[in-house]
Amino acid sequence: MRSFRLSVACLAALLAGAGASAETAAVTQRSVSDGVALPPTGAALADEATASEVNPGGLGALSAPQLQYLHERDLRLDNVGDGLFFGLRIAGPVEGGLALQWIRQHNAPAKRKTSWSLALGSESLALGVTYNLFSSHESADIEHLTTFDAGLLVRPLRVLSLGLSVRDFDAEYFLGSPLPRRWDLGLGLRPFTDRITFGADLLVDDRSGFQTAQLQFTLLGEPVRGLVLQAGLVTPLHGGEVIGQLGLTLNEDYAGIGYTAGSGAESPSSLDHLIQLRVSGERYRAIPLPRPARYLVLDIDKVLAEPTGGLIQLVSPSHREPYLELLQTLRRLRTDSAISGVLLKVGEMPTLGHAKVEELRAELLALRQAGKRVVAAFMDGGNAEYQLATAAEKIWAVPQATFMVNGYSASATFLAETLNKVGVTVDVARVGAYKNAPDQLTRTDMSPEERQVLNRYLDQLSAGMVEQVAQSRKLAPEKFREVIDRGILSAQAAKDAGLVDGVVYPDELPKLIEELQGGVVDFSYDYPGPPTFPRRWGVGPRIGIVLVDGLISEGKSRSDPLGATRVAGAESIIKALEAAAEDPTVRAVVVRVDSSGGSGSASDLIWRAVIKLRERKPVVVSMGDYAASGGYYVAMAGDEVLAEPTTLTGSIGVFAIKPNVGPLLEKIGAKRVVLKRGDKADLLSLDHPWSPEEQKAMQRYVDEFYDVFITKVAESRKLDKAKVDALAQGRVHSGADAKDLGLVDALGGLDDAIERAKARASLAGSDVDVALIRPESGAMNLEFASAEGDESLARISKLLGRPFDLALLEMADRPLALLPWRLEIR
Repeated sequence: MRSFRLSVACLAALLAGAGASAETAAVTQRSVSDGVALPPTGAALADEATASEVNPGGLGALSAPQLQYLHERDLRLDNVGDGLFFGLRIAGPVEGGLALQWIRQHNAPAKRKTSWSLALGSESLALGVTYNLFSSHESADIEHLTTFDAGLLVRPLRVLSLGLSVRDFDAEYFLGSPLPRRWDLGLGLRPFTDRITFGADLLVDDRSGFQTAQLQFTLLGEPVRGLVLQAGLVTPLHGGEVIGQLGLTLNEDYAGIGYTAGSGAESPSSLDHLIQLRVSGERYRAIPLPRPARYLVLDIDKVLAEPTGGLIQLVSPSHREPYLELLQTLRRLRTDSAISGVLLKVGEMPTLGHAKVEELRAELLALRQAGKRVVAAFMDGGNAEYQLATAAEKIWAVPQATFMVNGYSASATFLAETLNKVGVTVDVARVGAYKNAPDQLTRTDMSPEERQVLNRYLDQLSAGMVEQVAQSRKLAPEKFREVIDRGILSAQAAKDAGLVDGVVYPDELPKLIEELQGGVVDFSYDYPGPPTFPRRWGVGPRIGIVLVDGLISEGKSRSDPLGATRVAGAESIIKALEAAAEDPTVRAVVVRVDSSGGSGSASDLIWRAVIKLRERKPVVVSMGDYAASGGYYVAMAGDEVLAEPTTLTGSIGVFAIKPNVGPLLEKIGAKRVVLKRGDKADLLSLDHPWSPEEQKAMQRYVDEFYDVFITKVAESRKLDKAKVDALAQGRVHSGADAKDLGLVDALGGLDDAIERAKARASLAGSDVDVALIRPESGAMNLEFASAEGDESLARISKLLGRPFDLALLEMADRPLALLPWRLEIR
């Protein structure tokens, strides 16, 4: 017995020194309601399909279907057992389990145990119950036996897990007396890392109490990735045989095999052998065996596609954010040893603006710096598509690819004359010479201010692209400018110009990539994410992300069923910010702004909510393609503001607009009668232009709002108010210029914002979760942009090829903080 204990102690010391990981169980005394033995585990540690046999609450931690087979050969008792354990998430937080076990015993009746389990909860807190049905052709008593088990699993911290289970709690009668209720109170600890886990359980029943109570100890270690060593020890409190287990499990991504040997200290030669096989939809840490390199294929256009609209979206609205998910995938790939590289399939990307292309390109370059290979297959596209492709070390084009790498242009349409022909004029009150949003309805040509801003932005776009391409493709800048001036290139012409490394058909790509990799390559079209087992206990510190995406308006965030229009509703965003403030696990927040503005009052409400959040937690703002006007109004509230070099930033200004359709009504024979009390009661009526007094009233209204706007900018950015007024006036800046002017703090993307938020929350270098915070909504309270007349306006805008123009009119009764123009830049 001494030598056995010494062996177990030596193994435990070895595991602790190696820095191992997670799984657990121990052999306990056999009861008629027991099934096969399990590898070392405990009530606080069981979180696989076999948890139904230890603690049904542990099933609540399962995130994917899992099937386990166990075969036991007990030489001491001359028993043979087989067990099949299956776990599956049914819906939401509800997990189901089914177990079938066959026990063939030498000195007792053979039996079958069938168990149905239900668990409710998550990895942090779960409650479960199991119904056991026994059958035996050799015993009528066993044939009619049924029992219930229940369990609770609580994991409040990364280092702590607590479990409580009670087996046979219904005290079913067997051979004339009730079965004892057996209690298991378990504790799990991970004081260092998830590669080493300690467990301790107190086992007691309500019949003999502490007289027969046992202590169970578990130690799990993972000295090598995917190789799990297990040790279990059960010792009675008041004398009796000590029972020990030693086990080894080898894990692949979705399968595993294990062997465990157990024995009593008084009969060490009578081993209990246990073989375990597992297949799972959940990814485990895999042993580092030689295997083909694996490349993830990312078809950018498909990856970024919005969820299908129409009836499916009406019935089951999607809350996915494809672009943010893509960024998260690239971030995770950096440390995923199972992925060797990425094959980008680059085609037209209508959903990506220039700032997002820069952000995505930076993530791909970071992936390369982490040691992963990035190669690209160019299918078709223009400036943005090719600029993204240059993040790859190799670019191959398909033979029929068209390269519209021809520089940038900007265009705007002016409708004043068109509106006049149908009898419509538009009144405007605005602040800022550069606040040109109404110009599309009031002018017949581009203003000098708008022309100045656009030329500056086009210069920066062009210079940035030339610099990036020249550096990536090792081309002289003047050589690339000559290529741009050619206007359009075939695939072969692009190769001759040095834009790509070859012209190949898709079926030729695998061979080229294998030559580059120097070995066999497997291609995967779906990324399941990094390994999730061993599971992380508890909910650790998180960085919350709150989206301000689309036209800013009052009410709830919404979109049309086809996903063409997105509205950033102040009500929804404020709720998300408040939820982030109240959640103790959220240590800092990144507000992601991708908006050209909208309602000034709604922008102010969101600004206020960000300020209130800052009083409790750090807030870092990340700007996407747009953070202009109302979008910038929201952004300036952050502790720190980041933008991409080409983010459309600023547009600090405001206007109010009112169309006059009176002449049009006369032309079509319509007559409108207005009765009023108050000289300006019909100030916003559409059947007459503003009088001089009304114009003054509206101008005073927007002047006051503008003064509030620049005052808040001056305070938040610590700038002189006169300086803010000079650089404001509705003028749009690139992110690079905005940094030089002090409107933003640094250049960078969402990833950089997350790192800065971590630093502000004293989490720099820590492994934290990143969570999108959006507290709504189901199909019943989903709102669409068409709910308040947006649908007809959106259709007209679509016919004009302008997704924004006439939508201005919807908010004519409020100050608007909108981007001066919405135009096509290619």
